[in-house]
Amino acid sequence: MSSIVYFFMFVLLFNNVAFFTCRSAEPGTTGINATVVPAANTAGSSPMPRIPLYIGGFFAFPGDKIFGALPYTAQTAVDHINNLTGILDGYELRMRWRLTDGKPADALKLLNDLLYEGPPVLMSWGPIFSRQALVVNEVAAKYNLVQVCLANSQALRDRPRYPKTVQMYWSEDSVNPARVAFINYMKWTKVAIIFEDIEYFRLNVENLVSKLKDANISVIATEAISDVNAPDQQLLSLKRHDARIIFALSYFDTAIRMFCKIYHISMFGPKYVWISIGWYPPGWWEAIRPDMDCTAHELEEALQNHLSVPLWRSVDDVRDIHYNGIRPPEYQLDFIRGLLAREGVDRLEHIESYDVLITIAMALNRSIEKLAQLDPPRALQEFTYEDSNMSAALLESVYETRFVGPTGPILIEDGGYRSEKDVRQFIAQFQGKKSLEIIECVNSCQSFKEVDDMRFHWPGGSAPVDGKTYRTEHVVISEATRLIFYVLSALGILMDLVFLGINVKYREERAIKISTPPLNNLIVLGSLLLYISVFLFGLDESSFQKDTIIRFCHMKSFLVCVGISLAFGALFMKTYRIHAIFSRAVAKLKRVDLPNFKLILGVFLAVSVDIVIFTVWILLGQTDIDEITSVPVLDMSQPERELYIVSVSPYCTSQYLVYFSGVIYITKGILLVFGIFLAWETRTISVSSLNDSTYIAMSIYTVAIFLALVLPTLNLEVVRTNVTTHFAVLCSAIIVTNTTVLCLVFLPKIYLLRKYSRKNFQVSMMTKYISNASMSTFNDCADSNVSRLHQRLQRKEEKLKRLKRDLDLVASSLQKKRPWIQPDEATNHEKEQSV
Repeated sequence: MSSIVYFFMFVLLFNNVAFFTCRSAEPGTTGINATVVPAANTAGSSPMPRIPLYIGGFFAFPGDKIFGALPYTAQTAVDHINNLTGILDGYELRMRWRLTDGKPADALKLLNDLLYEGPPVLMSWGPIFSRQALVVNEVAAKYNLVQVCLANSQALRDRPRYPKTVQMYWSEDSVNPARVAFINYMKWTKVAIIFEDIEYFRLNVENLVSKLKDANISVIATEAISDVNAPDQQLLSLKRHDARIIFALSYFDTAIRMFCKIYHISMFGPKYVWISIGWYPPGWWEAIRPDMDCTAHELEEALQNHLSVPLWRSVDDVRDIHYNGIRPPEYQLDFIRGLLAREGVDRLEHIESYDVLITIAMALNRSIEKLAQLDPPRALQEFTYEDSNMSAALLESVYETRFVGPTGPILIEDGGYRSEKDVRQFIAQFQGKKSLEIIECVNSCQSFKEVDDMRFHWPGGSAPVDGKTYRTEHVVISEATRLIFYVLSALGILMDLVFLGINVKYREERAIKISTPPLNNLIVLGSLLLYISVFLFGLDESSFQKDTIIRFCHMKSFLVCVGISLAFGALFMKTYRIHAIFSRAVAKLKRVDLPNFKLILGVFLAVSVDIVIFTVWILLGQTDIDEITSVPVLDMSQPERELYIVSVSPYCTSQYLVYFSGVIYITKGILLVFGIFLAWETRTISVSSLNDSTYIAMSIYTVAIFLALVLPTLNLEVVRTNVTTHFAVLCSAIIVTNTTVLCLVFLPKIYLLRKYSRKNFQVSMMTKYISNASMSTFNDCADSNVSRLHQRLQRKEEKLKRLKRDLDLVASSLQKKRPWIQPDEATNHEKEQSV
C-alpha cells in the first residue's frame, strides 16, 4: 500500500491544475474548482476586515439530486457559521471544493490543487466515499492535513495509517449487528454474501462473517466481485449453492450491473431475499449506463421486496441544538427543519454534512487558544502543510469538540471517530419505487419494533425461506405399537409369575416333581428377563445422553442373551436328562447319575459364557452411537417452507461389533443346535399322561423356526430403517416364543394337577425301543425283557438235553463195537473226538 501512496504523491508533485474561483456554489454547480465565499456577517458589524480561513471540500457526482446538492448545504452551513457570534470571530470561513465524480483519481487531483495551488486549507471536508478516502486521506496525512469525513470504512480507524482522519459517520461494521439480529428475527439459519472486492467491503464482510458465525448462522457461500462489469460467475455460484438470503455489498454503480444480471438469471422473486447497502441514494437503479442490457423497469422488478439496513440519527427537537452554549437563530433552525423533513438517504447525507461543517468550525475556534500557547505562538491564518505542531493542535481540538447539532450530540472518541451511541438502525424494504423503513432495531438490537404500522410485503403472503431446510427428527416408536407390546409383555410377566408360584407351591407333587422344578424356575427367570427387555426396546432414547443410550444398549443385549441362556438352556437340560435316561438307563440298563445341581451348572455355564463375552465387549469394544437416516421427505403441511424431514434413529455400534456379535451368534447357535439334536433324538419318547418330552421338543422347534424367520427379517432394509416395524418384529418374536415355551412347559402340568391326585397319578413311558405303539408300561417292558431271556434259557436247556441224549446213544454204540471199553473210557474217548 505504501508504494501506491508514494506513486500518488509523485503524481501530485507534477500535476498542476489551474484553480478557478467563483463567488458561490448553487445547487447543481459543476465547475472544476470553486470557492465558497460567505455572505456578510449579519450578526453585527466589525471595524476590521475578517481574515479568510480556507477548508477543503471533496464533493461527488455533479447533477445528482443528493450528492450534487451537498455543496449548497455546505455553503449554507458556512454562511450560518459566519453569521454566528462567538465562533471564529474576526475570521471568514471559506471552502475550496470540487465535484470529483466519486473517483479516487479525481479526488487526488483535487488534493493536489489544495496542496500546491491557492491558499492552504486548515482542514478538509470529505471525501464522502470510502474508495476515495482510503487513498486521499493517507496522502493528506503526509502534509499534516486533517480530514473530517463521512466515509465509513473501518480501515480509516487504523491510526498509524490514517493519523489525521476523523470519522463523523458510523462505520459499515456498526451495521452488522442489526443485519445479524434481523436474520435471527426472521429465523433464517443460512445466508450467502456477495461483495465488491475492495478493502472497504472486504473488511466489512470479514466482520459480518464473524458475527454471523457467533450467532450460529451458516454462511453457505462468500463471493468476491473482482470485475465489477462482469459479476456473472459469482452470481451463478450463489445459484449453485441454492442461496436464498443474500447480502449484496457494493457501491450502487456495481449494484446496478449486479441486479441487471440477477434479473437475467431469474434470481429474484418469492424465493429470494437480497439485503443491500442502506445508504444508496433514492432512484439509484435509474443510473443505467448505455452498455447495460437492462431497463430501469426491469431493475425495479428485480429489486422488489429486497431489503436494506439504513442508519441515521437526528436531534429530537431542533430547539435543543446549541454550539457549546451558542444558540442558532430561528432562520437557521428553519433550514435545519427542512433538512430533517427530507426522506431516507437524502435527509441523512445533508444533516450529517451540515454537522461536519459545524464540527470543523468549532474545532478551529477551539484551536485559537491552543495555537497561541505554541512556541512561537501562531494564528490560524499562519498554517502551512509543513507545520506538524499546528496540525496536531487542530486535531486535538477536534477531539475536544462538544456540541449538539442536527444529528444530536457530537462526541469524538479517542480513536478519531464519532460515538455511535445515538445511531438508529432500521430494516427497510423496497416497495414500489421507494425503500420504506419497516421495523427499527431497539435495545441494542435485541428486538425490533414496527415503524408507523408498516408491514413487510412478501410474495405469496409469507416470508421466503433460507433454502431447503432439513430438519432432523429422532424417530420414535408408534405410541399405539409400544402400548400394545407393553401390555402383552406385562401380561407375559404376570403369567410368568403365576407359573413360578405354581412351580414353587406344588414342587412336591408328582406331576411337578418329575419335570425338575429347579430347571422350571430357571425357565421362568429367563422368560422374565426376555419380557422385561421388551420395555427397554420400546424406550424413547431421543432425550437421553449418549452415555445413557450406550448403557441401555448393553442392558438390552445382555437381558436377551442371558434370558435365552437361562430359559432355553434349562429347557435343553431337561431334554438332555430325558435323552440320557432313555438312551442309557432304558436301552442299556445302565444307571444314570444326573442330579439337579449338574443340570443347573450346565445352564449357568451358558450364562457365564454370556457374562464373559459382554464384560470383554464393554471393556474393549469402544461402543459408540451411530444413526440411520431416512430419505428427506417434504413436509406437505407447509410446502412453501421447503421443510424436509429427515428421520434419524440412533443405534449402538462398536469397533469390534462384528466379532462380538459373531461370538454371540455362534454360542447361541451351538445351544440351539444342541437342543434340536436332543429333541430329534427323543422325538419318539413319550411320557404317558404327562408327555413332557413332546412338549419340550415342540418348544425347541418353535424357537428354531422363529429365529430362522426373524433374524433375516430384522436385517432387511425396510425393517431396519423403520423403528416401529423393527420393534414390532423383534418383540413379537420375544413374546411369542416366550409365551409358547411357558405354555408348553407348564400348562400340561397344571392340567395334570387338576385331573389327578397323589394317589392315582402314575407315570408310564413309551420309548423307541418298543416296536408297536401300544400303551406298554415301563414294567411291562422290563417283564418282556425278562420273559425273552427266560425263553432263551429254556431253549438252551432243551438243546443241552438233546446233546446229552445224542451223547448217550453214541456211547452205547461204541460199547457194542468195543466191549472191552468201559463206559467211562468210552465217554472220555467220545469227548476227545468231540474236542
